[in-house]
Amino acid sequence: MYWGDYFSKTRHLTCEQHGAYLQLLGTMWLSGGSLKNTPQNLAKLTGCTPSRWAKISPAITAFFVVEGDTITHERLMFELKKAQEKSIKRAVLGASGGRAKSLKTKEAAVAIANDLLDTRARLQPQPDKREDTVVSSPRARAKKSSRMPVDWLPGEGDLAVAYELGFQGPQMDRELAMMRDFEFTRPRSDWGATYRNWFRKAKPDGQSTSQDARQLARHENYRNALAGFEDAVAARRE
Repeated sequence: MYWGDYFSKTRHLTCEQHGAYLQLLGTMWLSGGSLKNTPQNLAKLTGCTPSRWAKISPAITAFFVVEGDTITHERLMFELKKAQEKSIKRAVLGASGGRAKSLKTKEAAVAIANDLLDTRARLQPQPDKREDTVVSSPRARAKKSSRMPVDWLPGEGDLAVAYELGFQGPQMDRELAMMRDFEFTRPRSDWGATYRNWFRKAKPDGQSTSQDARQLARHENYRNALAGFEDAVAARRE
């Protein structure tokens, strides 16, 4: 509503005519720019009786353009079209802005996800490829377990533990030989740990050891029986 333009053309109207004129303009705007051109309809829209509308309508209808059975308003149609074009432009800009924002949000989400994946990859414990790594899984330990190699010897750390426990040369040799006999058929995953535990249970006085003599003798019988069985199997194969 441009009040300067309005009052410059409507100063001759009465208060009642101003009210009727504005009623028609407002209804026409909301109706898309045109109204049904009948006295009964226009009187109803302005809130007047048919007789009263017949008296005041000539000065009002002079502002409108008759198009068949409808009336419209030149300035109102111009402003209505301009408003509709602005509305469409805002909708298009809003949609494109929303898409741009959506793309930015999506890009940010992808960037955050990639950062999280990179961080998790950095924090992920890497498998230790060293041969002396202790395997935590019992099943994995069983796979890595093996019988004592014939040429196996304790390392420096293993010998240091034996020395700290009070063992010396002859005793250490004797305990190692007994451990070899006792552990002959037992698969182990860490023979160094087996050696250290053996000496922790043994007695460093040279008179007795950690293993019962009867148990050692029983194990010796087992070993002899196993050797005889293996010889018999080999003979049958031949």
